[in-house]
Amino acid sequence: MVGQDHGEFAYFGDGTIAGGIITLSETELHHLTRVRRARAGDEIMATDGNGMVYKSLLNNDGKLEILESLPEFGEPVFHLSVICGNLQGNASRDVVSFAVQMGVRELWWVKMARSQEIFSENKVEKLQRVAIQATKQTGRARLMNIRISDSLDYALREHQNSTLWVAHPELDTDEASYVLSSPESHCLIVGPEGGFADPEFEVLKHKANVFRLGNRRLRSETAVVAGLTFLLGELEAL
Repeated sequence: MVGQDHGEFAYFGDGTIAGGIITLSETELHHLTRVRRARAGDEIMATDGNGMVYKSLLNNDGKLEILESLPEFGEPVFHLSVICGNLQGNASRDVVSFAVQMGVRELWWVKMARSQEIFSENKVEKLQRVAIQATKQTGRARLMNIRISDSLDYALREHQNSTLWVAHPELDTDEASYVLSSPESHCLIVGPEGGFADPEFEVLKHKANVFRLGNRRLRSETAVVAGLTFLLGELEAL
């Protein structure tokens, strides 16, 4: 969560900015002043979700006066995305929150062979609200984009310019191999409950860097966190 040294974070993706003044939506202003208890004169960090954070002062009229522009505040230097098999219940909310906190730019939900859940646009809207809240808590300039697909092949084609990474608990030690490089875009692929079907993993083995996260089978939401932690550690060592 963002430290208080940076002030409260607000999201104005559905607000306006003009003449150095940010006008928040009624809902966001209510949350900022009634829930977060921000007062006139407080420093507010306002994110537009598109790459810019504005250090601002909260005025008596509830508008934010911009003091400083901070491009790409809180963003990693490389583009991170996740392709995850559709998950049931609160697991999908957890993945969204974790992914935002870990710096993921784009999250794809894909109906894989063993997925038990079908994602609707209404479901995505709810998850996008989770992403907005996590963005403010984490302190990021960019709102994570959430997309859905019924095809793993399509999702992979959309990431053809990214370095792909996939973890598998049953992978033999001598099968695990990857070539670490430093392109700007990386994508972690995680299966649904029950894991990847054999045909899916056969495709992934030939397209992605394969690695292990230990000899235990992890829940998908845990695998997302563990995989991103591994990946960030490897990339930051470059």
